[in-house]
Amino acid sequence: MENIEHLSTFYKRRGFSGRLSGGYKFLEKNLQTILRVGSFILIPYAVILAFAMTWLMDIVQQMEATADVTALMASPGALADFYSSLALRLLVCGVVALLGTCCWKALVFGIFRKYVDLGYVPSMKLGSWWSWMQRDVWRYFLYALFILFFWLIVAAIFYMLITLTPWLGLLLIPVLLYCGVIFKLFPYYYMLERESLWDAFLHAFRKGTPNWGSTFAIVVLAGIITGVFCFICSLPTSITWLVDGMVARGNVDGVAADLPGYYVGLKVAFWAISLYASALATLLTDAPMLFQYGTLMSGEKEKMLADARAEQERLKAERMRQAAEQEREAARRDGSAYRPW
Repeated sequence: MENIEHLSTFYKRRGFSGRLSGGYKFLEKNLQTILRVGSFILIPYAVILAFAMTWLMDIVQQMEATADVTALMASPGALADFYSSLALRLLVCGVVALLGTCCWKALVFGIFRKYVDLGYVPSMKLGSWWSWMQRDVWRYFLYALFILFFWLIVAAIFYMLITLTPWLGLLLIPVLLYCGVIFKLFPYYYMLERESLWDAFLHAFRKGTPNWGSTFAIVVLAGIITGVFCFICSLPTSITWLVDGMVARGNVDGVAADLPGYYVGLKVAFWAISLYASALATLLTDAPMLFQYGTLMSGEKEKMLADARAEQERLKAERMRQAAEQEREAARRDGSAYRPW
C-alpha cells in the first residue's frame, strides 16, 4: 500500500511550472547522492575521453592550420594516412563516448526508477547501485543504437532531398523538429516502463504528440539553462583550442611556439572538467522531463493504481475473514466456544 501511495504522488497532473520546479527540486534534494555515486562512473569516463579528445583535436587543428590542401591531395599515400588516422581517432572517441554515456544514463534512469517507486532516492553503496542498474546498461545501449540508426536514415533522406532541390530539404525541417522533441520522451517509456523498444517508441509518439508544445517548451527552457552551464564550464577548453590553433598556424609559418611542459596535461584536465560538467548538465533537462513523463502518464496510472488499491482492500478483507475463521475454529476445538451458563 505504501508503494502505491508513492506512485500516486509521482503520477499526478502538474502544471507547466510544476514540472520544471519538480525536476529542479529533485536535483536539489538528491544532488549529493548523484554526485557521490555518479562520480565513480563520470570521472573515469571524463578522463579517458579527455585523452581521446586531445588526441583527436591535434590532428583536426593540424588540418585547419594547413592551408596547402592541394599538396596533401597530390600525395595519395599521405592523404590515405591522414584519413585513416582521423577515422581511428574518431572511432576511439565515439566508442568511449558511447560506453560512458550508456553507463551514466543507466545510473540516471536507475535513480529515477528508485525515486518513482519509493518517493526518494536511497543512499546505497556503489555495489548496490551497480546491481540495480547493470541490466539497464544493455537496454540503454540498444536505445542508443536505435536512435543512431533512425537519425542516419533521416539524414540520408534529407541529403537526397536537398540533392534534388534545397526547398525539399526545408520541408523536412519541421519533421526533424517534431521527432527530436518526441524522442526526449522515448527513453522514459523504454527505461521506466520496461516496454519493448518498439512499443516504447510508439508509446512516446502517442503520448507526446498531443503534448508536443509543453514538451518542446520544457526542452527549450531546460536546454537554455543546460547550454549556459556547459558554455561556462567549457571556457578553459575553448582557450586551449585557440592556443592550439595559433601554435599550429605558427608552425606552418615557421614560427615555433614555446609552451610549458605541463600544457598537454592542462589540456587533458580542462577537457575532463568540461566533459564531467557536460554529463552532469544533462540532468538539468532529464529531471524536468521525468516530471513531464509523470504528468503524461498520470491518466493511465491513476486507473491502474485505483485498481491496485481495490485489490489490496479485497485481499485485506479476505485475510481478516480467514483470520476470524481460524479463531472460531480454534475456539471450537479447545471448547472455549461452549458457554453452558
